[in-house]
Amino acid sequence: MDLEIEIEDHYHEAMYLLEDILLHIFRQLEVRCKDQIELVRSVYPSPPFLIPKPGEEVRISFAGGQKLLREDARSDYSLEIQGRFLHHRQVLGVGSAILRYAGSKNPAVTNAFDFFMRGQEILSGGQRIHLPGVLESRIRDKGIDPESPGIKEYLDIFRLAGVPPHGGGGIGLNRVVAWYLALPTVHIAAFYPRTPKKLLP
Repeated sequence: MDLEIEIEDHYHEAMYLLEDILLHIFRQLEVRCKDQIELVRSVYPSPPFLIPKPGEEVRISFAGGQKLLREDARSDYSLEIQGRFLHHRQVLGVGSAILRYAGSKNPAVTNAFDFFMRGQEILSGGQRIHLPGVLESRIRDKGIDPESPGIKEYLDIFRLAGVPPHGGGGIGLNRVVAWYLALPTVHIAAFYPRTPKKLLP
């Protein structure tokens, strides 16, 4: 599930909105779906998901996360950062990094963020590029022809209609359900799980 919003001042507006939405959902689940959660936990026992109190949300910069990992490189480290959010991710690969704005202080870092539950990523997001010239330049930098079919039409929307500064994120709903309930695998939370040996249905 994707959510995008217009950004007025800073890409953190998108991050905080997504954070508020997810925390609101988690708090309501404890109240509205208590019986259903207990039923699932009778089959897959798990501790409750710890929800931070308002104002006590944990956010770690990319550099801060790297520092923590260097200082404490135990294999069970992910258990200690459950529920924490990492942002300012490095630009890696082609994919959606083409669409993300580079940071103003460090162009090697994008205005991006990830959310984690129980040490697992559930959301990836950030500020998208809205200026057609910058977007075309990023596409060319990755060796892609901006006039190629599909790419040209995408760029034409930015060129002809214009797009405001915006950002958002993609939420992996199957992952949210699986890690909220601490299920042994995300496949249990998927209607149509895909594996290397199962493509249909």
